[in-house]
Amino acid sequence: SKAFDKEHWILAVVIMGVVPRVISALFDNNTYRLLAFLIPLGYWTIATGKYLQGFLAYVCFLALADLLYYGFSIPIFDPEEVISRGYNISGFFNETLHSVGIDYGFNFYDGNYKKDRRQAQIDKFEYAYGKLGLQKGMWVLDCGCGCGDWMEWLLRVKGVNVVGVNVSEYQVEEARSRGLTVILSNWKTLDLEKEGLIGKFDAVTLWDTVEHYINS
Repeated sequence: SKAFDKEHWILAVVIMGVVPRVISALFDNNTYRLLAFLIPLGYWTIATGKYLQGFLAYVCFLALADLLYYGFSIPIFDPEEVISRGYNISGFFNETLHSVGIDYGFNFYDGNYKKDRRQAQIDKFEYAYGKLGLQKGMWVLDCGCGCGDWMEWLLRVKGVNVVGVNVSEYQVEEARSRGLTVILSNWKTLDLEKEGLIGKFDAVTLWDTVEHYINS
């Protein structure tokens, strides 16, 4: 009945107002924050038997969390988790994330927009390679390496040693499948000493990733 639904909605809202604050005070962990939402939602879903609506509410909650973060810089979850989830989802729906002139970033057309996108990507890499003063045998650490187009070009074409860092499991797996060395980690918390990387690199690159590190 409507009264039954209303009573359970009110109780769920009350729980949602109390539980997240208690859990956030006890645990600084994204899993517990998600549970803080799922507990009252699960209660309402089971109590009313509206499982489809409960599932849709969960999906809408995740979408709202992404909208608040990307649109207004308001994080509900740790931004690292939001970013990783977004890129993992993009990998699921897109089969051309590398090797065809598309690498999550902009290409270098330099006014010539008739240029093939693969050539525009290579021109971008050549430009950066020259500006960084890189040479064969040097070492580059690429933070937020995507699926590894820049890394593969450096390694295969220029003979530069490369190591990538990424928070997306999907992208790390894709890059590794191409024979590239990639560490699954946030570059901010990467233990360089543990990984044996201290003093190893001649340059560090961060392609099209700055929007994930600072508030707009």
